Amino acid sequence: METSRKLRRGSLRLFLIGALASVAVGAWITRYLDGDFVADSSSSGGQIGAPGTPVIPAAAQAAGADASWLATVQKRLNEQEYQARAAVPAQLVAAAKNGAPGADVLVSRATGKILQSPNRAQNLRTYYFQDRVAVVPRTASSPDWVLQLQTTAAGRENSLSPLPVAQPQRDGNRVSYARAGIEEWFVNDDRGLEQGWTIASRPTGDGDLNIVVEVAGVEVRGTSQGVAFWFDGRPVLEYGKLHAFDADGRTLPASFEVADNRIRVRVDDSGAAYPVVVDPLLTTAAWMAEGNQAGANFGFSVASAGDVNGDGFADVIIGAQGYDGGQTDEGRAYLYLGGPGGLSTVPAWVKEIDSAGATFGSSLDGVGDVNGDGYSDVVISAYGYSNGESGEGGLFLFLGGPSGLSSTPSFSDEGNLSGVRLGMRVGGAGDINGDGYADFVAGEPYLPPNTTGRVRVYYGSPSGVPTVAMLNGDGNSISLFGGSVRGAGDVNGDGYADVLVGAVFYYYTTWSQGAAFLYLGGPGGLSATPVWTRYGVALEDYYGHDVVGAGDVNGDGYGDVMISAVGYDAGGKSWSGHVELFFGSTTGLASTPDWQLDGDLPNIALGACLGGAGDVNGDGYADILIAADGYDNPETDEGRLYLFLGGAAGPATTPDWMVETNQVGAQLGKANACAGAGDVNGDGFDDIIAGAWQYDNGETDEGAAFLYYGGADGLSTVASWSIEGNQVNASMGNAVAGAGDINGDGYADVLVGAKHYDNGETNEGVVFVYAGSVSGVTTTPAALLEVNVANAYFGTSVASAGDVNADGYADVIIGAPGYANSAGAAYVFPGGPGGLSSVPIWTMTGSQNLAYFGGSVAGAGDVNGDGFADIIVGASRNDNGEWDEGSAYLYYGSASGPATSASWMAEGNQDNAYFGQAVAGAGDVDGDGYDDIIIGADGFDTALVDAGAVFLYRGGRQGPNATPDWMATGVTEGERFGLSVAAAGDVDGDGFADIV
Repeated sequence: METSRKLRRGSLRLFLIGALASVAVGAWITRYLDGDFVADSSSSGGQIGAPGTPVIPAAAQAAGADASWLATVQKRLNEQEYQARAAVPAQLVAAAKNGAPGADVLVSRATGKILQSPNRAQNLRTYYFQDRVAVVPRTASSPDWVLQLQTTAAGRENSLSPLPVAQPQRDGNRVSYARAGIEEWFVNDDRGLEQGWTIASRPTGDGDLNIVVEVAGVEVRGTSQGVAFWFDGRPVLEYGKLHAFDADGRTLPASFEVADNRIRVRVDDSGAAYPVVVDPLLTTAAWMAEGNQAGANFGFSVASAGDVNGDGFADVIIGAQGYDGGQTDEGRAYLYLGGPGGLSTVPAWVKEIDSAGATFGSSLDGVGDVNGDGYSDVVISAYGYSNGESGEGGLFLFLGGPSGLSSTPSFSDEGNLSGVRLGMRVGGAGDINGDGYADFVAGEPYLPPNTTGRVRVYYGSPSGVPTVAMLNGDGNSISLFGGSVRGAGDVNGDGYADVLVGAVFYYYTTWSQGAAFLYLGGPGGLSATPVWTRYGVALEDYYGHDVVGAGDVNGDGYGDVMISAVGYDAGGKSWSGHVELFFGSTTGLASTPDWQLDGDLPNIALGACLGGAGDVNGDGYADILIAADGYDNPETDEGRLYLFLGGAAGPATTPDWMVETNQVGAQLGKANACAGAGDVNGDGFDDIIAGAWQYDNGETDEGAAFLYYGGADGLSTVASWSIEGNQVNASMGNAVAGAGDINGDGYADVLVGAKHYDNGETNEGVVFVYAGSVSGVTTTPAALLEVNVANAYFGTSVASAGDVNADGYADVIIGAPGYANSAGAAYVFPGGPGGLSSVPIWTMTGSQNLAYFGGSVAGAGDVNGDGFADIIVGASRNDNGEWDEGSAYLYYGSASGPATSASWMAEGNQDNAYFGQAVAGAGDVDGDGYDDIIIGADGFDTALVDAGAVFLYRGGRQGPNATPDWMATGVTEGERFGLSVAAAGDVDGDGFADIV
């Protein structure tokens, strides 16, 4: 017996096709999040889908341009790539070799080249046959599925007419088929693959207009959003956003039905003026964002921000702890506003703190209304922050208001002890003392002696400047007390919010069992001693790795809590992980869990992140999130996120929903990276957000975040929103760099060099300055810098100089190696409240023709510790005893700008060494308080010709030594090691800067 599920019916947007009196019907096809692709905020029309431009050499990993800025700059490349063209069906062949169902038959039919269109944003490729289209993953080396869609019939339900095959016709990114009175068409762009039908005349008979689409290669399932295509137990594509309209522009009610692996599109065409257009869309994630910069780690932390602007919609906050703006690994945080259409695709607020290695955004949370003004506030930490003490950590409170978050923090705090890492975890705590102001907590787990750890409790106040209290653990050595800390809700129903603290390395009967502690709120604040304690059971359980208030999961009126032990070996499976849920009650928490879950595979680390999801299905019970960031299925460490729905008896033992990234090493759901998002689209159902901090989509480890909408049936299986990092080199220029904050508005700015630009003089070169803002980097340059000298190649190298004159504004350095018969020159332009001056504060020219002084330039940090930023300039072809040995010059900063003669110099001392080909500030590699410099000599010979070398010179009160303190060389002939050098920040978290 045929079973049918009616999915949706309602008013849908219509399209008027030319001047014809036509009726249009259509839908969209997009890729699911866990179908190994992501979408980007820069797509047009508010739809998801990364612009996904072709890869351009990433000359500036630290550029401050965001995805929307890059999308504008590279618009033509985007549009061209989505056009249909004939090509050998390589992806179909790969799918056939991998055994994808039906792929072998398709390959046998595709003789020679076949019409196809790639979709970088959705990671799809569509092949157009006469009777059907085939959709396959665009980049997978061994695709395991191929979706086949064949429109077979149309008409009334009881008098369907079969449709003939037709030759596909292309027009740019549109492909169409003329099928006996019906035009079937496909439009391919970054939003997905849009499929539509234009029906020329009204079919005879009564009832709804029907269009039948046969599906092969995947399983069809109905969803609350439309149709999902599943393969091998996972959703891979979504088919939705159904629209139908007639020739007068009138919207026609339309719906999907699913039965026997076919889709029937129904349209109520009563009174419609024909032709009619029907238009669904095949897409992936509903919302997603990426970091768009290699190593940005966007999505390292995610959280609901609450409603920061008071518009009635929940907002979200996302951290990218590895982001490089003007400083390496300074970190960045992004605010996305909710609204009737869901999350904004462009951040409404972006914040950096311009401190190298700070990892701003490493932990963050919406903390409620700290100052009682009716707007939600946000706390953001930077556990790598150093401001007098290395690695002390810090946190910053930003207040909400009618315009969103404040541009400057109302309050900040620092660890004030080296290496304590204040803010390793921050969290909203509710109202602990019942004074009507929201409170929050922060851990400093490495507090001495012996990393016993501590928690700081911040009590809200009308001024927005909290009072601070210290919560100490019991002194257990190396316990890392405060490594995880969250508000627990009100577990005993006394009207005061409580706090849960984890100590992941706690020694009870053996090493690293871990422990968790509950502290009760009250009129005097948080209790000084825990009222409840629970320990791990075995060596290296790491109990307390994450702790969270789960909400009221069983509906009894008391707050419940969850605790994870990621190192727990369930059934002998090492590091499978374990999660426990405890129900609140009048007497607090029980001594044993009311619900628990073990990891089902080794090394998945179940419980890496825990989150209260809110009520995603509107049944009155709080739901819970559990992540396993090491999950493999089959991609190693792709990560998996589970949702368990609450109920009167608590959650079920099997998840109601799950999602993966399907990308090796993405690590969906690491600690800090899963959370309830609140109700971002105002539909009455809570939504959730998750981060995959090492997600790659054009940039290595850029990171991504994904939002899933709640609904009566639970969470959507497709990400409703997602964002990536996507910071790559702009096609207009040869050099791109973050400029730091040149005008003091709190936003990092961007430099783009165009060394061959003619602006009156041939090949003079120019540099464009793009200003940062609340919505990202502007797409129109704020300034143009030039020196009006032909063949100077001004802009060959660009960099932030730091603040060379200590006036509080970032300055920039620009090289012009072609100046004066390639003697070369370098220029420093000072920042100020009006932006960069058009007149340099400092100019230095090379003293020798063909030395290429200024071929490389960099900010050096403060090498001599005098409080002024210094600069370094390379002249890779300078001769001083050896032919083309190369030199590098260091200039100290001062109140009047850089020194007028070199404060220090070094040279290659070898023919054709090209010393100074690359120069960079290295940060403080030895932790002595002085910044160090690194210089590349890519032509340096060891026993191997042109092996190349890199030299490190340590800073000090008297400046660097005359000889390098460290060097490394290439290991093969012609390797040219040292062609580029850069600071890497603190890669291994040991408090010392690293280099690459």
